[in-house]
Amino acid sequence: MTRKIETAGLQGERVRLERTEVGELRLSWLREEANLPVQIYWSSQPQFEEREAKLIAETLGPSACAFPDPQPEGRSYYHIRLGDELLPPVAERIVPLQRVPNFRDMGGYAAAEGRRVQWGKLYRSAELARMTEWDRQYARSLGIVWICDLRTPGEVRRYPSPRISGELNENLSFMASADPGEMASVSADGMTINMLADANRMMVGNTELAALFLRRLLDQGGAPVLFHCAAGKDRTGFVGSLILQALGVDRKDILSDYALTNRFAERLNGEVGGGGDPAWAEAMKHLPEEVRSALIEARPAYLQAAFDEIDRKYGGFETYWTIGLGLSLEELRRLRDFYLQ
Repeated sequence: MTRKIETAGLQGERVRLERTEVGELRLSWLREEANLPVQIYWSSQPQFEEREAKLIAETLGPSACAFPDPQPEGRSYYHIRLGDELLPPVAERIVPLQRVPNFRDMGGYAAAEGRRVQWGKLYRSAELARMTEWDRQYARSLGIVWICDLRTPGEVRRYPSPRISGELNENLSFMASADPGEMASVSADGMTINMLADANRMMVGNTELAALFLRRLLDQGGAPVLFHCAAGKDRTGFVGSLILQALGVDRKDILSDYALTNRFAERLNGEVGGGGDPAWAEAMKHLPEEVRSALIEARPAYLQAAFDEIDRKYGGFETYWTIGLGLSLEELRRLRDFYLQ
């Protein structure tokens, strides 16, 4: 049975899905034309199939609807029909795991050729060492075939990831100096407010490993994947930005996606390294507040430093892709065919 819902105006995004403090989902949408019939469908799949989707609400005009999560142990996707128009699907960007913060779906962004990044294909997160059995069951439902751990071998040994299902686990250590244990060994004078901007500029030059990651991503043939580091912030943020730039997502949207990590800043500071790396925690105590904040936060300026470095050295991302990374335009086309709709 569907239910009627009251209308309410919305400023901002055309379609938005958020989880409320009481655990309900709130779907909002905006359309300039009033009094259009609205139908909201729920599905366990990102592709809309009217025969398989469940109609959960009907109304007229711009509106919003809050409702219990129809599938709390797995992903849900929502499709809005406004009059004769079917809007792009929407899902929760933040995957609500219990003990793995910063687990996110990179789908939904406007991309190249008027297409959008597919939901349910590209996941990013913090480390997985603290996963509960419930978390593992939820992650299992995502159908992930490849997990790429960007941490150092030392981090992996200290806080190993649990097995989720039959996925392939691969460790590509993307930047050794980003290991919290290694960072903690840097003198207080060496930790500055510019440290993470400098790190992002350095990661632009890590072309061999970046190209290897992207080729391994292509090897998955468009199946769901997950990549992560310790906090899911800097190494993960940079690698995620490479994927989104390759897919043609606007850099402003990429910076906004990167900054979503700030919702987890306090929790990540306490839990990075699987319950708190003692050396890292001790080092943080002795830093000036402005430096400590700079290291904890995901400031868009950090990732912007990587964009500026790409533009300075290569004149733009496409040249970085072909000359810097040594990847072909055919590989770029394949990546877009795999992950755009």
